[in-house]
Amino acid sequence: MNVHSINFEDTGYSAIKYFFQVKSHISLNLLQLIVFTLISIYFIFVFDLQNILKTFRLYMKFSPHLERAYLLRRYKRFFFDIKLLDGTTLTVHCPNTGSMTNCWAEGSQCWFSRTDKPNRKLPGTLELTKTTDGYLCGVNTQHPNNLVVEAIENGVIKELQGYENIYREVKYGTEKSRIDILLTNAEKKCYVEVKNMTFNLGNGHMVFPDAKTTRGVKHLRELTKMVQQGSRSVLVFCVQHSGAYTTGLAKNIDPLYVETMKNAVDGGVEVVSYGCSMSPETIKIEKKLPFIL
Repeated sequence: MNVHSINFEDTGYSAIKYFFQVKSHISLNLLQLIVFTLISIYFIFVFDLQNILKTFRLYMKFSPHLERAYLLRRYKRFFFDIKLLDGTTLTVHCPNTGSMTNCWAEGSQCWFSRTDKPNRKLPGTLELTKTTDGYLCGVNTQHPNNLVVEAIENGVIKELQGYENIYREVKYGTEKSRIDILLTNAEKKCYVEVKNMTFNLGNGHMVFPDAKTTRGVKHLRELTKMVQQGSRSVLVFCVQHSGAYTTGLAKNIDPLYVETMKNAVDGGVEVVSYGCSMSPETIKIEKKLPFIL
């Protein structure tokens, strides 16, 4: 899963370099030259093709590109009324169970994706909002798992490298839970829980949660149990906010989550935060952010 850059000292390249260094001293006919070159190319492909392809892996792209609109109101948690550029109004789905505090205001810009699926009741999904201080915020909580898997495969999340297999939505634990991502190799399993973080407490300090989360507390308990059983557990905060600088916990919103988090960390659960770059064309995890417990 690690992405390696190609250098002239790799197996195939080293052989070619050696050949051209000594060819003036060794008499080889054309057939020998062709055979030698083909063997070198074979070694290059065997050892480096997968890594070459990973280098060109595409990040999550919106296709077609998102449409711009203006936010009017949110209601029943999962619905947003928006105003299109031509003045018409539309109700779109908002896949976000949180409060979305500081993520939007009436009249602020937003971007949504359309769907042509006949079984969908609503014609689109809210994807991005622009905050009152001008930052982009990713409000679709269905994306973070995909973004984290993508970042693991591309070598961006250094803490989760060295595993051979990636599994999604695997049943585990004793409380009827499913882990977002399970990484495995011959020696060990790594349970990875992913959380979307968008609540800007001020000055780019992002916190979680933005509302009380019973499920979040349960997930922390399950992760702690996995460590006790000899596995590795990692909580990844995927920060979909372009103004993020540091991350932490919303201590005044859910004290139980904060207490459970401290117990989990003391019990061996690891916590990392990664920020995203966002646009109406694409989203990708880009850099690690400090997490302050």
